[in-house]
Amino acid sequence: MDTATDQMSTEELRRDIAAQRQDIGRDLEAIGDRLSPGRMVDRSRERTRRRVTTWRERVMGKVQDTRDRMGDAMPSVGGASDTSPTEMVEERVEGSPLVAGMVAFGLGFIAGSILPPSSRERELARSVEPQVQQLARGAAETAKEAGEHLAPVVQEEAQAVKEEAGEAASQVAGQARSEMTSAKDEVRTQT
Repeated sequence: MDTATDQMSTEELRRDIAAQRQDIGRDLEAIGDRLSPGRMVDRSRERTRRRVTTWRERVMGKVQDTRDRMGDAMPSVGGASDTSPTEMVEERVEGSPLVAGMVAFGLGFIAGSILPPSSRERELARSVEPQVQQLARGAAETAKEAGEHLAPVVQEEAQAVKEEAGEAASQVAGQARSEMTSAKDEVRTQT
């Protein structure tokens, strides 16, 4: 019986060892998976995606949530409009991404103006500077030419406006005089 007991305990030991090997293998796979650069990037990307989605939903709201909340509680406002309140709310909520985009642009602009330019940016700016100066000179010359060509037209238009304003003022003064005369006559006839 000692051999049977020894035999069972040996089998049990072998099963325990096999189970522990499997557990250790799973643990090593999990550690390898956790330390894998590709998986690390995937997890980081997923966390960022969740944060952006959460932020976007907080700023812009969920159109579907708003639609569900409104539901059929108010099918129409007095039946006077073809647009249901749900559609009106949806239109207003969908307009919010523009505001969110402007906020994001503003934050990017501020961040860009606060951060000092990198050496690469300075180098690129130096290489583009002559071209920008040439374009600026060309734009200034074009604006000057356009101003020279438009000056007579603008003066003629200003003169025409001045004449029309004078005529209108004369007409108004004439009407005021005639109304005043009519009012005097009416007062005289009543007294």
